[in-house]
Amino acid sequence: MIDFDHSTTSEPHLTPKGFTYLSLKSSHLKGRGEVTVFVPDVLAHSKDVSVVVLLHGVYGAHFSWTYQVGAHMVLNELIHAGKIQPT
Repeated sequence: MIDFDHSTTSEPHLTPKGFTYLSLKSSHLKGRGEVTVFVPDVLAHSKDVSVVVLLHGVYGAHFSWTYQVGAHMVLNELIHAGKIQPT
């Protein structure tokens, strides 16, 4: 569970499977920062996992990699095809 001062986390029953949406106070941004987290099904109960950070461009948003590119679908396809290991 995420528990930072001035943070908000999406409700699991209202969020697409595997996703968590975070809104965090950021001193570097001098305001709020939005983050999308995706965990593939095969890692849903793992405690130690690798992290890949995808940064959007100046005209993008935290949801760009999900709803404009489908990066989570590409990740799942690569895992299920055995091209990458889910670690």
